[in-house]
Amino acid sequence: MRDKKTFYLHVIIMLCIMFCGWIIPPFHASITPLGMRAIGIFFGVIYGWMMLDLLLPSLVGIFAVGWSGFYSVSGALSTAWGGNTTIQFAVFLMVIDYMNTSGMSDWMARWAINLKFAQKNVWNLILVIYYIGFFIACMTNGVLSNVVLWGFCSKIFEECGITKEDKLPTYFLSGLLITAMIGSSLFPWQTVPLAAMNGYLSITGQALDPAWFFACRFPCAFLFVFAVWAFMRWVIRPDVSKLQNGMNNVREVVTVRAIRVPELVGFVAVAVLLLGVCVPTFLPDSLLKSVLKALGATGIGSLIVIVFGILHYEGKPLMDIAATFRRLNWTLLAVVACTIPLCNFIEADECGIVAAITSVLGPTLNHLNVVVYCAFVVIFITLVTQVTHNVVLCAIMTPILIPISTMVGINPAVVTAMIISPCMTAVMMPAASANAAFIYGLTDWVDNKHMLKCNGMIVLMSIVFTLCFLPYYLFIS
Repeated sequence: MRDKKTFYLHVIIMLCIMFCGWIIPPFHASITPLGMRAIGIFFGVIYGWMMLDLLLPSLVGIFAVGWSGFYSVSGALSTAWGGNTTIQFAVFLMVIDYMNTSGMSDWMARWAINLKFAQKNVWNLILVIYYIGFFIACMTNGVLSNVVLWGFCSKIFEECGITKEDKLPTYFLSGLLITAMIGSSLFPWQTVPLAAMNGYLSITGQALDPAWFFACRFPCAFLFVFAVWAFMRWVIRPDVSKLQNGMNNVREVVTVRAIRVPELVGFVAVAVLLLGVCVPTFLPDSLLKSVLKALGATGIGSLIVIVFGILHYEGKPLMDIAATFRRLNWTLLAVVACTIPLCNFIEADECGIVAAITSVLGPTLNHLNVVVYCAFVVIFITLVTQVTHNVVLCAIMTPILIPISTMVGINPAVVTAMIISPCMTAVMMPAASANAAFIYGLTDWVDNKHMLKCNGMIVLMSIVFTLCFLPYYLFIS
C-alpha cells in the first residue's frame, strides 16, 4: 500500500511540471509559447510514469493536452481513444488475450522445453527457453511471454531448490526480460513498432510496409537472442549447478500434452493475421489485394474477434468477448492512447519543437558520415530509453530523426527500423518499459542490485551488437 502523503506529493509535482510551460518563456527562437506547454506536459507525464504508475499520468496527460489550446479536451480525448492506432492496439490485445486463455502459449512452452535438445544440458534448456520466449513475444507481447514462461521456470527452480539467494533467478530473468522485449519488436501490432510506424507515417505521409519491416528487423532480433544467451553463459557465468543436478525434474514439472481445438484455431488465426497484414505487398492487383488493403490490420483483427465470438466449442464460444474486454490491459492501452495526442502536439509546426531540435542537431549531425551518425543514434536512444518509457521515446524521436537522417543520406525507413533495437533495451528502470516493471516486481526472486548490474552489462553489449549490425542496415538501405 503506497503512502498517501508521498502519493499526493508526486501528483502535485507532476501537475506543476506539466503546467509550468504556461509561465516559462521559450528558451529557443523556434519554440513558441504553445511549444513550452507541450514540453511541460511531456516531462510531467514522464515524471508521473517514473514516480507514480503508468495509468494515472497517461489520463492526466491526455486532459492536459486538451487544456493546452492545441486541442480541445474533447478533441484530445477523441484523438487518444478514437484513433486507428488505439483501436488497432485494443483489437490486437483481445487476440493476444485469446492466445493466453486458450492455452496456446502454454502448449508452445511445454512443447519447446521438452525437446531433446533442451534436455541435453542446462544451457541448452536456457537457450530454448529464451527462444520460445522470443517467439511467444513475437505473436503476443513481451509481458505475456514473461508471465507464461516464468510460470514454468519458477516451478523448475523450486523443484531444484534454487532461491533468490542463488542469484541464478535474477540473471536468468534478466535474459528472459531482454529476449522477450526484442521479440515484441517485429510486427505492427506491438507497441514500440506501432509508435515508430506512426511516426514514420506522420513525417513521410506513407505507411511503412510491414513485410519489409519484418524482413529488416528479424535477422537482427533473432541473432540478438543468441548473443544474450552467449553473454550469459560465457561472460556473466551464473552458477547453474543446482539446475544441472535437477534436470531430471524438468520433464516432471513441464509435461507435454496434446494440442486442443481452441489452440489449433488460435494458431490458424495468427497465420491469417500475419498473412493478411504482410501478403498484400506481394500480391498483384486483384480483388483479394483490394479487400485486404481495405480491411487493414485493424479490420482483419476485428474479423478474427468476431469469428471467435461466433464459433462454439463444447457449448461455449471460443472467445467470451465481454470477458475479454474486461481483461484488457487498460494501463498499457492508456499509455498508447496518451502518446498519440501528445506526440502530435510535440511534432506540430505551431510548437516549433522539431524545428528547434533540427536546428540544433542538424548542422552538427549533417556533417557526420553515415556510420558515425547511426552510431550516435543507437547510443543516444539506448541511454535515454533507460530513464524514459520506450514507447514514448520511440514515438517522439522517430519523427525528429527522420528529417535529419534524410539530410545525412539514409533511407528513413531503415532509420525507423534501426531505432527500435535500442528502444527495446529499456531494462534499467521499472518505468522504462512494461516488461521491466513486471520483472522488477518479482521481488521474491529478483535481487535488484544484481539485476541492475546484469542489465547494465547487457545494455552495453546491446550497443556493441547493434553497431556491429550497422553494415546490414546500411546495405538494405
